[in-house]
Amino acid sequence: MNVDADFTPLFTFNTHSIFVSLIVEYETPTHSCNQIALWSFIIRNRTSAVLQIHQEMNTFNDITPSFRCEWNIYDGMGYYTEAWCFTTWSLSSI
Repeated sequence: MNVDADFTPLFTFNTHSIFVSLIVEYETPTHSCNQIALWSFIIRNRTSAVLQIHQEMNTFNDITPSFRCEWNIYDGMGYYTEAWCFTTWSLSSI
């Protein structure tokens, strides 16, 4: 799986950092919703805001996972200000 994302436009004069994570969701016979953070990253400045993650591989045995990229923006005072999510996608749509 390859992920290319540009978080540069999210930085303003007051942005301290952005926490980005790739979430995997799947169902099992005993649990309807399971979530795993496949990876996470803290972006501390505008020059590090372009993420290029290539060939990130995981084996999902007998499950059909869906993925979503989430981010939280923290302002200069350390307050949590926003949370956003890309549209969820599955392996069949990649």
